[in-house]
Amino acid sequence: RRRSPPSPPLKKTSISVQYGFTVMAEQSTPRQMIDGAVRAEEAGFDFLMVSDHFHPWLESQGQSPFTWSVLGAIAERTERIEILTAVTCPFVATMAGRIGDAAMLVEADADLVAAFRSAGGEGKPVYGQAAVCWAGDAASARATALERWRFALSGWKVQAELPNVANFEAESANAREEDVAKMVTCGNDPDTFVEALRTWEKAGFTHLGVVQAGDDQAGFMRFWQQELRPRLTAPA
Repeated sequence: RRRSPPSPPLKKTSISVQYGFTVMAEQSTPRQMIDGAVRAEEAGFDFLMVSDHFHPWLESQGQSPFTWSVLGAIAERTERIEILTAVTCPFVATMAGRIGDAAMLVEADADLVAAFRSAGGEGKPVYGQAAVCWAGDAASARATALERWRFALSGWKVQAELPNVANFEAESANAREEDVAKMVTCGNDPDTFVEALRTWEKAGFTHLGVVQAGDDQAGFMRFWQQELRPRLTAPA
C-alpha cells in the first residue's frame, strides 16, 4: 500500500493532552496491526499503544499475536510515532512499577490522577485509554461494541479472576447494547466523540490512547483525520 503523506502531530499549543491510537492485538492479525500503526502515523496520532495478552478476551475478537515481534515490524514501518505497550507480560510490568515514571489508569477519574500526583507523580505522564466504536450509523456501532467490548463490563476486579476466553464468554453472555454503550462511545457524531475524549483531558490526563472496537479501523482513521482531529486541535 502506497503511504500517504503523514499529518503532523496534534498542536501542543492548542490542547494539553497528546492523543495516541491503540493497536488492539486481541482483534487484529500481525499484518492488520502493522497497517493500523502506519495509518495512525499518517493520521497524525502522537503515539501508539499496543497490548500483549496470551489470548483474546472473546471468541469474536479471534486474535492474539506475539506483540514483541509485531512491535519490531511496526518500528521498521513507521518514522516518527512513539510506541509503547499498554499491558504486557509480568516481568516488564513489575519493572515499570519499580521505576514509577508514569501512570496508566483505566478510568477518567480526576481523583485518581490527583492521588498519583500527590504520591510523587507531579510532572509525570498520566496515560488513559478510551474505547470507541465508529460506524456508518449508531445502531451498527452499538452492535459491534457489544460483540467486541462486552468483556469489559465486569470491571478489573472480576476480569482478573477469569482465566480464559470461555470464562469471559460466559460472564458476558447476558450483556446488553445499552450497557456497553455507556463505556464505549458509539456512532458517527463527531461532537459526541469529542465530548467523550475531552472528559479525560479535563480529568488531568496527559496522554490518551483511543481504541476502535471492530474491524473498520480504516474508516475510523478517516473519521479521526477529517472530523475529530480538527475539533480536538481547536481550542476547547
